[in-house]
Amino acid sequence: MVSLGVADEWSMLSERVLHVKGRPGRLALVAVVLVYIAEAVSIIGLWINGRFNPAGIDINWILSMVAAGLFFGVFGWGAVFLKGAYYKTIEQLSFKDEKAKSEFLTKEAVYSDTFAAIGAVLTATALGVALSVWPLFTGYFIPTFTFNLAPYFAIALLILALVASLGIDAVAAISRLVTIPRRLRDHLQISLLRPDRCGGAKAIGDYYFLFTLLVAAIGSLTIVISGTFEDIRVGYFLAATFLLVGVGIFLVPQMSVRSILRAEKLSRLEEISHRVDDLSDPSQDLDSDEMILAFLQVQSLIMLYGEIEKLREFPFETGTFQKVLSTALVPIVLQIIFTILRIT
Repeated sequence: MVSLGVADEWSMLSERVLHVKGRPGRLALVAVVLVYIAEAVSIIGLWINGRFNPAGIDINWILSMVAAGLFFGVFGWGAVFLKGAYYKTIEQLSFKDEKAKSEFLTKEAVYSDTFAAIGAVLTATALGVALSVWPLFTGYFIPTFTFNLAPYFAIALLILALVASLGIDAVAAISRLVTIPRRLRDHLQISLLRPDRCGGAKAIGDYYFLFTLLVAAIGSLTIVISGTFEDIRVGYFLAATFLLVGVGIFLVPQMSVRSILRAEKLSRLEEISHRVDDLSDPSQDLDSDEMILAFLQVQSLIMLYGEIEKLREFPFETGTFQKVLSTALVPIVLQIIFTILRIT
């Protein structure tokens, strides 16, 4: 069991493989450097064996090579950062039972070993598909693969296999992190008059906004990488996919919190309404002092009713959702820009 003070003592696979623990920036830097080394090894190997044609280098090719390293860098940063942000989010929430809170501060609450195994298969498949269409690596097999190329290909592939541990962590962690609100439903303590107007649950909305930022960044880099593909429809498909994922990963998990907030809000409004009706019952035989007291209570309840009615049914502000939409649209905008540049 991981306690509140040492919730970050365990390490993900990528942190162990790349020998970086608990530092998002450093893990991102290591991932970027390794990818660029793999690219350099491939270019050198293809050049020595007469497979690298400098005439094929253009701005799209350069941007694609740079974006590939940054792509894994964002994964490295996001993996560690979101893990730490998760524990901070849980610390900000109020629980009905503090013992239940400790269950959300374990490794199992964040990371699934079962999904890590699934992630290994999915990551290997995705990496294989990506390399099969990436010009730098297709050069190994066009026209044929030779023994002289084998050492360079093996080194580059080994390096990318190490970096691919980030993909395994992504599948293992995201599968758990997106279900946080559903698992919190029976444990979250809603305080209707908290300043955040979200019953104290705004931290959840902020956390999933970070998810959207990460998805948009990865989507944007994917669009840049796909700039070398001849079929522009691939870029639009990827951009639309990341748009839907970015918005969905923000909204869908929070539907469980919405149901809690809505139920609590309606329950308290009903209680106040019934109380006001009782105090305002004209059939009551009250003296002047009791009538004044009842009047003051009614006014206080009406004011409380107005404050509770302002409670948001989603754990985020309207401005935050506008930021989510604009952020999620970035990959689409990038793809449109790339298309225009190709046409002109």
